[in-house]
Amino acid sequence: MILGLFALVFAGQTVVYQAEIRAKQAIIQEDKALVLYNLARQNNIANQVQLKFNIGTVERQGDKYLVTLKNKRRFTYTVPQ
Repeated sequence: MILGLFALVFAGQTVVYQAEIRAKQAIIQEDKALVLYNLARQNNIANQVQLKFNIGTVERQGDKYLVTLKNKRRFTYTVPQ
């Protein structure tokens, strides 16, 4: 009975910790993409030009910057007017 309760508490904590880890990983990936976007904006890259970095690539397409990280996750940022 007590062993079952401990197992249930442990399983619940594991699920919560895994969810926290996934959420933090998503934030880190978005922060990396934002860094690449800011580097591309600072370099004022021309349309259809792609910059490659060790964590991903940035390409400008019109008024948008397309960021692709090494893990294939993609982010799109619009150039502010």
